[in-house]
Amino acid sequence: MREYRTTRNQVEIEADLERACGGEAHSAESFFRGFLSFEWIVLRRNQSLSLEYVVESASGVLDILAFDYQDQITVPIFTGISAVKQWSQSPLASRTILGANLLRVLPKGWWLAINPASDISKDLSPWEIKLMQVESFDALDELVGELYKYKESLSFDPYYGSQWIEGEESQPGVVLAETGESHYFDLKSALAEAAELSGDVEELYLLFESDPSSKSIEGESLLLGVIVPSSVEPGSAITKYSELARLGLVGDRRLKVIEGSAESHTTSLLSSFTPFWIKGC
Repeated sequence: MREYRTTRNQVEIEADLERACGGEAHSAESFFRGFLSFEWIVLRRNQSLSLEYVVESASGVLDILAFDYQDQITVPIFTGISAVKQWSQSPLASRTILGANLLRVLPKGWWLAINPASDISKDLSPWEIKLMQVESFDALDELVGELYKYKESLSFDPYYGSQWIEGEESQPGVVLAETGESHYFDLKSALAEAAELSGDVEELYLLFESDPSSKSIEGESLLLGVIVPSSVEPGSAITKYSELARLGLVGDRRLKVIEGSAESHTTSLLSSFTPFWIKGC
């Protein structure tokens, strides 16, 4: 078994990741190779903060925090403390581990989420992790070749069978899709309950947002639309509901939140979709 030592720093690994997100295959290759020799920040299994969806079976086996959400077990990992703070405003116990060592102890079938909630993030699927665990140049060449062969995204697999809604775009090249009733049920219930109690929201939407033509992993996210009365102070709902939503999206897709009245230009892109919650209904 090959022994690794730390040879990559935070600036280098983040630069490779950002360029890979922009579609540079050679940067993706550099990133995957650098992953093995980079000291990643992982969260400790036992935290003073109460967290949902934590994988209980990980205790006693790994001192690594993992989350089981929507039948997918994910371990969030970070390039630096600032990325941890972006993901959680509450202090979390953490430690570092060399990338190669992390892959050696990671249970089969688990995912890794790199810098979740950051502008540049990456989700490693079990298939990608399996090839990285081989620790050979041929395996990494295969990985990069497959990822860029059809200009596919470097993020999650296709959205759980959702159907794209043609002709509706949030910005040029970006397509919105309904999440459907069965997806993110717990998250929607929590958001609806909060809206019911506060009375400051008229409608809530949760949509998939993606750029099918992009190689960048930035293109995939969830879009939370919050329709509020025109009398509500601008930005107040974004802060409240984005923080609540991210608690239910630990290890999942990145979240974007838009807020406005039903007549505002900002929320006009939601008009073709069905809200999952309507005040008074």
